[in-house]
This record gives sequence, structure tokens and C-alpha cells, in this order.
Amino acid sequence: MNGRENTIMPAWANLGLSAEEAWGLVAFMRSDPDAETVEWDLDEIAALLVVLVADEDLVDEPQLDANIDNMLLVTERENRSIALLDGDTHTLVKHIDASYRAHGFVFDPTGDRWVYNLGRDGWVFKIDLYTGEAVCKVRVGHDSRGLAISDDGRYIIAGNYIPNSAVILNADTLEPAIPRTRVRARCGRLTACSTARRSTPVKAR
Repeated sequence: MNGRENTIMPAWANLGLSAEEAWGLVAFMRSDPDAETVEWDLDEIAALLVVLVADEDLVDEPQLDANIDNMLLVTERENRSIALLDGDTHTLVKHIDASYRAHGFVFDPTGDRWVYNLGRDGWVFKIDLYTGEAVCKVRVGHDSRGLAISDDGRYIIAGNYIPNSAVILNADTLEPAIPRTRVRARCGRLTACSTARRSTPVKAR
């Protein structure tokens, strides 16, 4: 109740929120939601796919003044963006538009061009390191945490708190990969996904 104004933890008491109202909000946030309110099926995911750059408009060569083999990505949390840095010089190359708290990055193990990002609000982005721009995005959940990629670079898996699930996507298009690829956690709460890679990734054919 006694936070600081103009911060992410404001002083709610100064905004007219009573103690009873505050505790009511706490009880609501800690309650178990109705299962029907957190369903998110594959058709809904597919409907939220947004193509930002068409395949025919993709460039053929790197366009940035940076070492494509040594780039750094830094989450700019409150700015809803990603800072792209040249790892050789530690200089800023550009800012990439993202979503709320860009929470995880995975790199295509078969090449140097693609990187994927998951925001906590469930948006998955496919980012082109040749241009430093997202080429497509899709929303897989309300509250998400972890992202992983297969050894052959063909599939992305995103983990969600809400709905409590994992979603497998086609890494090329970000479309749901195959029917029934939303996996529910059977033992406790699904928290995150991560990549456990072999020392030598399998090259895509």
C-alpha cells in the first residue's frame, strides 16, 4: 500500500484504494481461476500469428554493421524492447521491438541468422539477425516463461503458466507444428522450457 508514486510499485493508498479493497485484490490474484477462462486452443494461437516481413522481402545478406557471429541480446524490460549489441565492440547496434519483459532467447542451432524470443505476456518473436527486425510473431499464452528449440532447428516449444501448458511451433513459420501440440503438465505446475543441447547439433536437411 505504501509504495512510491511513478514506479512499478505505486502508493495505492494515495490513489484511494482502501485496505479492504487491497486485500480483496490479493485474494482474487491468489485464487484458482476457472479452467474455462484460461483455455487457449491451437486455433486461437494460429489466429494470433502476425507476419511482419514476408518471405519474398527477406534480405540475402547481413545488413548490420556488426559481427554476425558475435552478437549480444539484452532485455530492456520496461521499454518492451531488446538491445542488439556488437559483441566485438560492446556497442549498441539497434533496439528491436518486443513485448512485455522479453524473457528468453534461443538461437537457431543450424545457422547464424535466426533467434527466437518469448515475452512474459506469451508473444513469441522470430528475429532476423541480418536486419535486427522481427519477421513474425504469435501469442501462445497469457503468462509465459521458457523457450526451447530442437537440435535440428525445426521446432520451438514455449512454456506457459497460464494456461498451464507447453506449445510446440514450427520454427520457420511459428504456426502450431502438428495437431494437439499443447501439452498439459501432469505433475504439478509447468514452470518453464529450456534447451538441453548435444555438443554437435544436427544440421537441418
